[in-house]
Amino acid sequence: MHLEAVVTFGFRAGDATAVAEAEPAADSVERHVLESNPLLESWGNARTLRNDNSSRFGKWIELKFDESARLGGATIKTYLLEKVRLGHQAEGERTFHAVYELCRGASADEKRRWGLPDDPTSRYALLASSAQNTRADGVDDEAQHSRVRAAAAHLRIDDLDDLHASLAGVLRLGDVRFVD
Repeated sequence: MHLEAVVTFGFRAGDATAVAEAEPAADSVERHVLESNPLLESWGNARTLRNDNSSRFGKWIELKFDESARLGGATIKTYLLEKVRLGHQAEGERTFHAVYELCRGASADEKRRWGLPDDPTSRYALLASSAQNTRADGVDDEAQHSRVRAAAAHLRIDDLDDLHASLAGVLRLGDVRFVD
């Protein structure tokens, strides 16, 4: 099974009034498209031996223009997520950025609610297969976590906390050991 996520930006009847009052239409759509990038990079990119920010998915962006050639909407489809990276990384690589961003960016209260220790990157077997817990390209995981939260808020994604709680659960599941 592969992950297929479709995020559509445009104007639905219920959103049009609020969005139009906040920003001109084309600016709003453009901003939505741009704000999707931190989310896609966080949940779909990882460090490989060749690239510090390697996309582990394919992305198809379809831009829709109105009669006056202004951007009126966009559809972004992601596919072919490299799921194996979540459970194991080669030496010098990292799993998806979202994992490290969560570990470094979650508040003390969030870590408590999700059962994470103060420094989760040094605790979990899922992250121990590679000693590469920091980004070599200079990007700050904690700052990126804040940027992802802001992007999710702008895009009205209200279940980001549930996704983070699930990710914390995946970290703990990586420590489960089966015995005969």
